Amino acid sequence: MINLEILTPETKLFSDDVYGVQLPGVVGLFEILDKHAPMVCALAKGKVKVLADKAGNSVATFQITG
Repeated sequence: MINLEILTPETKLFSDDVYGVQLPGVVGLFEILDKHAPMVCALAKGKVKVLADKAGNSVATFQITG
């Protein structure tokens, strides 16, 4: 499990221990799981999917609009 926090300049949208997260990168969708190496990546417009388990079930989804 990883501790995930999703922040905006205005507020904290999400904070919990989760299996992983799928993000829309500028070169395509990518996924971060436990013990992932640190990285810096530009995000694109699209859906952020917070993963509850290995099967891909989601806890929450958020939309990046800009």
